[in-house]
Amino acid sequence: MKKLVLFMAVALLSSTSVAQRGNTKQQCTRLCLETEFDNPQMAQHAQKLKEIRDKKEAETDPSKRKALEQAESDELDRRQDDQEKMCRHICAPLRDE
Repeated sequence: MKKLVLFMAVALLSSTSVAQRGNTKQQCTRLCLETEFDNPQMAQHAQKLKEIRDKKEAETDPSKRKALEQAESDELDRRQDDQEKMCRHICAPLRDE
């Protein structure tokens, strides 16, 4: 629970300028999704991606390499989903238009 509160606090502080630049939810969300966040959750995704990519470079077996490519794709999807959730939360107070 403490990690979640810390994560939300960091996300809100790091993205305050993003939310202020967008006058509507749509503008805010677009700007937010274009922003690279520096928070623990995104750092975890980056670390996992680095590990997968390092393993993929060293792998010579095509079937294992394909499995690592799928793992990389899945991790990228998870990172994108987490960023979208964060942006929806950040931009929620703004008006729709």
